[in-house]
Amino acid sequence: MSLLVKLISGDKKRRSRLHDEKGNFAGKNIAHIFPAVYSGVLRIVFGVRPELPWISYEGITILEKHLTSQSKVLEFGSGMSTLWYAKRASRVFSVESDKIWHEKISSLIAGENLNNVDLHYAEDSSGYTGFMSDSQEKFDLIMIDGLHRSLCADNAIKMLGPGGMLYLDNSDKHSSGSGGDLRGAEEAILAFAKKNGLAYWYITDFAPTCLFVSQALIVRNRLV
Repeated sequence: MSLLVKLISGDKKRRSRLHDEKGNFAGKNIAHIFPAVYSGVLRIVFGVRPELPWISYEGITILEKHLTSQSKVLEFGSGMSTLWYAKRASRVFSVESDKIWHEKISSLIAGENLNNVDLHYAEDSSGYTGFMSDSQEKFDLIMIDGLHRSLCADNAIKMLGPGGMLYLDNSDKHSSGSGGDLRGAEEAILAFAKKNGLAYWYITDFAPTCLFVSQALIVRNRLV
């Protein structure tokens, strides 16, 4: 087997590193393998984490254009993305289920003097999936990239503001067998989009530090 074949070969879930778990090919995003590999080496060898959302590179570009200094962001699952959003939006509300990771991200936020982040630690699943659901807030971006994504999606669609974007990461997961959490999340978001005639699209792409492609689903709400 040639080195090239070894590098791009897949596993039981995907045809190759260039295909998501639904079998979609990276296509125009194939060149993003280079920054993905570079950032992966930096993380594995030197412990350097890129201060980017660990979502598709195409998705990062879309969100960079979408967010403004007045935007409000809701994030299920914190990370380096939390800092990135905080530097581009007015307010960031983020919920985390892992205590140690919550403390790590809280320390990074404090170290950069970011005062526009509300990072919450949820001790149970209801506190996580129902985060901000009683606040009456509407958000310009809702990112679902953590645990219990189907339940998060059920609550998220009720909090999406006019013109807002809802981003479901890893929408290709749990595609085989009887389905799973990601399938429930995707189905709920698609039903919401189709019922309301909203624009939605998929991205198959590499993400920072990830050496295989995955899929994401984006929905954009109407302005009014």
